[in-house]
Amino acid sequence: MTDQPTAGHVRVKPNSNSAFSIKAQGAHAMNLNDQPTLDELAQLFAACEDKHYSHILWVCQSGEVHIDRLAHDAGEEEFEKRTPTLRARFKTYRRGKGYVGKKAAADKDFIGRVYRTLAHEWSVARTKSEVTYIDRYC
Repeated sequence: MTDQPTAGHVRVKPNSNSAFSIKAQGAHAMNLNDQPTLDELAQLFAACEDKHYSHILWVCQSGEVHIDRLAHDAGEEEFEKRTPTLRARFKTYRRGKGYVGKKAAADKDFIGRVYRTLAHEWSVARTKSEVTYIDRYC
């Protein structure tokens, strides 16, 4: 299936778990095994729209960081079941709370806390077969 352009610089690509992967066009992917940067993480947050959708920040078994829209009819447990490469995830960022989007991306303290938490949790989660649920920041 091809990407569907939306809102100028963002492309939405449906995936198999009824959520949507969202990445800014031209944005670099963030991989925790490949010298990740704060800017890469901020780009992921900036590409999301907080107003209409809840989001899940998660890390796949290869270390790539994703922020996916959670479909209105899909719960967190369903997301986990349908995402077999999931190794770690944060609690869901509920829509309208300001946890994703351009304002969140511009909050250097918040992005720094998420970044430090990702680095810390990934050092353990990468070797585990079960999903690591992250509900606190470093």
